[in-house]
Amino acid sequence: MKKIATPFHAGWFLSTAEVASTFMEDFILKRLLENADEETQLALMMSQLNDEVSTIMRQVACYKFEHELHKEFRKKVICQRKKFGKIFMKNMFKLYGRIR
Repeated sequence: MKKIATPFHAGWFLSTAEVASTFMEDFILKRLLENADEETQLALMMSQLNDEVSTIMRQVACYKFEHELHKEFRKKVICQRKKFGKIFMKNMFKLYGRIR
């Protein structure tokens, strides 16, 4: 697992930083919901749900890209830059649609 290279996070793995980040997001959301009217609560919860679904879909797209890339490496031991880009674009297109 790759370590984060910023001075603030030096020495911590990315997964550790993600757990802390997610915890704080949930903590702050709960605090915001406590003092919000019903309309604002609904908007906050819908935004959170949208973020979570987007994160899951992005992770699936990245997994599929990496999986296909590894299959290519196993077949040919090397992956040309254009082929790498083509595999990446194919998988990101499924997530985002047309990418310029």
